[in-house]
Amino acid sequence: MRGMRRTSGANDDPSYVRHRINGIQPEVVTEGIRLTSELQDALLPMIRLLPPQDFERLVYLVFTGSGWRRHGVVGRTQNTVGMELRLPMSNESAVVQVRPNADQASFDEVYLNTFNDMGAINRMFFVCHTGSVECSDERVTLIGPDKLPRMVLDAGLVSWLIEEVR
Repeated sequence: MRGMRRTSGANDDPSYVRHRINGIQPEVVTEGIRLTSELQDALLPMIRLLPPQDFERLVYLVFTGSGWRRHGVVGRTQNTVGMELRLPMSNESAVVQVRPNADQASFDEVYLNTFNDMGAINRMFFVCHTGSVECSDERVTLIGPDKLPRMVLDAGLVSWLIEEVR
């Protein structure tokens, strides 16, 4: 009979097994979590150094790295819609509005109202690196300075970001 994956028996190190049984996190994991947190803290100031076009490109890379594909107009600026994306697996459509600085009044008056007028679009992502907005519409996902650095890290774009701001 083959053992279950991710069981303690798969590792011959007695201290590892003892830590798993007692729910104690290995020091290397604790250190990795600490360093990841420090890296995320360092990413936000770098993200803020990007000019608006490069910031939009970074956001585009984050989304395409998670499976979204550009749909609609490519290569020209759209006033209220930054990007139209489609998720092939579910055929879900979304608009992504990318703004370096966010404020509630602009969000409500321009972006949320425009989104509400777009009947065929399932959801909206609003991404900024400075400021914050609130929205109770469950179709709207807000990605601000608290979430964006983690997304950049998870998408494997740290080296890209460093090269862009260097």
